[in-house]
Amino acid sequence: MVPSPRYILGVRYSFTDIVYGAVPSEVHEWTFDTSWIYGKLKTGEYRLVKEVSEFQDTGDFENFILTAEFTVD
Repeated sequence: MVPSPRYILGVRYSFTDIVYGAVPSEVHEWTFDTSWIYGKLKTGEYRLVKEVSEFQDTGDFENFILTAEFTVD
């Protein structure tokens, strides 16, 4: 899958999505470096939004939007 280019502050960027397995009711941690897009985040509250696909079978999957809120002190 080729990621679609995105634009932030007039700059075009894209990144590769990697497949991760997940088991329901288990906690998963995903580290995401935002400094290359936004620089150092200022103190405040933020929300990360990520689209994920649940694979069922070849050509059969369902998309979901996951969000995670976090605070930078």
